[in-house]
Amino acid sequence: MDARSHANDWAVTQNNLGSALMLLGERESGQAPRTGDRCFRDALKENSRELMPLDWAMIQNNLCIALRTLGSARAELPGWKRPSPPVARR
Repeated sequence: MDARSHANDWAVTQNNLGSALMLLGERESGQAPRTGDRCFRDALKENSRELMPLDWAMIQNNLCIALRTLGSARAELPGWKRPSPPVARR
């Protein structure tokens, strides 16, 4: 097995771990959300768009879902306020 294969296997494992953490987070109630976003970001370090475009796209999609889930969970916390949009500078 060459180094590229090991890197790809590791990235696939990180993607799968991120997915498992997301499922676990959905099942836990009253816990901080587990989104797996860090795992997906780590996987993207190994799977570039140029070398592994389909894997890259799948991981990007999973990262998007994880971040959306995290944002929704934060919005449900007592006292949390949505940040104001940035003011455009001229």
